[in-house]
Amino acid sequence: VKVRSGRLDPLEAVDERKQRHLSRVAFDFLKRHGMLGRPARFDVVAVDGKTLECTHVADAFDVALDY
Repeated sequence: VKVRSGRLDPLEAVDERKQRHLSRVAFDFLKRHGMLGRPARFDVVAVDGKTLECTHVADAFDVALDY
């Protein structure tokens, strides 16, 4: 969960670097819990703090692992 007050589009805030980090954390979690091979996906949800409008992007990005 990330809170932003700037003008950057929240969906753009999940850049390639963050995608790689989330991918590594998810891989480690799945491995630790014996769940490698199970389907998993990354969704991004953005909430506009002024209008409370929600944008949900299902399957927002693919796993980005360097190993």
